[in-house]
Amino acid sequence: MNDLEQLAKELRNSPKATELAQIAASRDAKKLERMIDGAALEQAMKSGDTAALRKTISSLLATGEGKRLAQDLQKLMKP
Repeated sequence: MNDLEQLAKELRNSPKATELAQIAASRDAKKLERMIDGAALEQAMKSGDTAALRKTISSLLATGEGKRLAQDLQKLMKP
């Protein structure tokens, strides 16, 4: 099992799984999803192209939706 699969498993079993699912289903998350070139992102992940991944994440976080989503996740992850 790779690290991402392990992380996904841990998130699914987390006490905060329902809240994570709500954030993932939010209007902001859906809008960001439409902004991502899924094929390019998958290729960057497979090839380990961290520069491309950083660029994608930075561009998403520069949007209002990305900022709100990051804030929601940050609040959720606080103990």
